[in-house]
Amino acid sequence: MKIVRRELFTDRWHWLLALTAGLLLHFSWYPSGQTAFVFLAFIPFFYIKDHHSTRLFRAFGLYFFGFLVFHIGAGWWMYSSTFVGSLLAHIFNATYMSLVFFVWMKVSGLSFFKRFNYFIFIVLWLSFEFLHQRWELAWPWFTLGHVFAEKTQWIQWYSFTGALGGSLWVLLANILLYETMSGLQRFDLKRNTTMITFLVVVFAGPVLLSKRMENEVGDSKNTIKVLVVQPNIHPQKEKFAGMTAAEQLHKAMQLVDSAPTDSLDLVLFPETMLIEAFDEAQPDSSGLVRQLRKLAADASVSIITGAYTKRHSGWNSRDQNTVVMAARPYVLYNSAVFISGKELGIYHKEKLVPLVEKQPFQWLMQPLRNYVESAGGLFGSYGTYNEKRTFLLNDSVFVRPVICFESAFPVFSEAVSEGKYGFMAIITNDGWWQSRGGYYQHLMLARLRAIESGMWVVRSANTGVSAVIDPRGNIRAQCDYGTAGAFFFEIPLMK
Repeated sequence: MKIVRRELFTDRWHWLLALTAGLLLHFSWYPSGQTAFVFLAFIPFFYIKDHHSTRLFRAFGLYFFGFLVFHIGAGWWMYSSTFVGSLLAHIFNATYMSLVFFVWMKVSGLSFFKRFNYFIFIVLWLSFEFLHQRWELAWPWFTLGHVFAEKTQWIQWYSFTGALGGSLWVLLANILLYETMSGLQRFDLKRNTTMITFLVVVFAGPVLLSKRMENEVGDSKNTIKVLVVQPNIHPQKEKFAGMTAAEQLHKAMQLVDSAPTDSLDLVLFPETMLIEAFDEAQPDSSGLVRQLRKLAADASVSIITGAYTKRHSGWNSRDQNTVVMAARPYVLYNSAVFISGKELGIYHKEKLVPLVEKQPFQWLMQPLRNYVESAGGLFGSYGTYNEKRTFLLNDSVFVRPVICFESAFPVFSEAVSEGKYGFMAIITNDGWWQSRGGYYQHLMLARLRAIESGMWVVRSANTGVSAVIDPRGNIRAQCDYGTAGAFFFEIPLMK
């Protein structure tokens, strides 16, 4: 009887530990603001691994419970858009993270790997995050290194390591804290002194390095003058129901007309500004495109806008499985369109939102089709192929377009000629959620992308927070959520 009671107590204790880990991860995430909690969050999980004597699958259940608490807590805002899609995303991601611990427990139990215990865990976790940015169900929103998006003064070294460097920092700190706490019970002065020294270095080193880098801000005499437009068109009530495409563009054009355009270089409109898909082979057949061409010509400016585009032929073989079999088959794209003089360039969104913009396993997801489409999603997939990923404003200045969800991924200025200046243009639509968490977290991710790439970021949100962010992750200007407006900013160009 005593053994049974002890096992029941142990089980309850482990469930409480798993809950604690999930809550620590949740409260460390923005906008909760208690970032330092992340350095403690994995300690309960480590304790469960070392003291859980029952079957591996029972331990997996504990990890899954903890990570599900984290995802539901940190991603609660998603449920105001689509309940089923949000729940599936959280279940999938909690499963992936739990599998890392499951495999670690399995492998570290082998005698050959025992001496490499924590090294194996770090490799497994970082491998998971690396792969989770690149496979069919990629959804790296809660990459561990993203937790520092509000603490940009701690992570200027992301320009070398990216967010995975932050994930490594979190793992090392948790491991050292756990081992130090365990060692204090053994009263081993030499070992404890060594562990505490390592702890000080691991915690203070990155922050001190970041502080030094933060003070080394380069200046640039070259600038680009940008007008950022935020039309504030509600996605469910207006954009995809209630307002015509012409009315939406008219509202945005009024904001441009009310702003000074003297010596302006670029006007940036948000994602899906043009909701009537136009044929890429005949762009001028669209009256909306002709309006933007006229604006570009009259004001002598370049324009970047979000749009739906399509190809009735000539699509790349990579997009073959996305063909919409209508009377005239076509591939549909979520695009960024660049208009400058007679030039018209198009970039297709490459990182699509699973379950919303693409269905990786359509045969399996068929029962959820009505949920996906009623939430504004596409049951199928957009095309993603690109020959180029940058727009050239002139001979020396490039723009790297990024569309919405893509800002959750590392973004670099690939395929750019050496010596050119450039910046990043993020176009997005963050009005799907009725709570602050979603659009605020998305804005914070843009700060990380600025630090990683070392470029200025200009962000135009249809309904969200439009902003200008410097290469150190500081927000220099913004248009608040729920307001329509346009603001002007002169951006220093960085090589």
